[in-house]
Amino acid sequence: MTPGETLKRYRGKRSQMDVAAALGVHVAAVGQWERGVNTPRRDTAERLDAELGAHGALLEAFGYVSSPVGGTGSLEHRVETLEAELADVWVVLRRVVEVQEIATATVRPDDPAVAAGQQ
Repeated sequence: MTPGETLKRYRGKRSQMDVAAALGVHVAAVGQWERGVNTPRRDTAERLDAELGAHGALLEAFGYVSSPVGGTGSLEHRVETLEAELADVWVVLRRVVEVQEIATATVRPDDPAVAAGQQ
């Protein structure tokens, strides 16, 4: 079963508009999730899962958690999630390097004040 089919199953007779309103998203987003055009962000998927009473089935279907026995989450989605998290890590690392460069430029070993403190 695809993530979209799982979503349709749990949505039942509720309209896409009703689900979208409950989540605070545009109705088109719900349609895109059901057609597999897009995937909700994790926080939205968590709210969607809770709203529809899916007990983790939607999180698993969209690849945010896997069941102990194999799991049905999309590998592609997991890779995308990891890539996004890695991009966040790179942002932090770049900032650390910037701070180090500023610190290095501010405190130079050849500075007379620094040299006097080392003696």
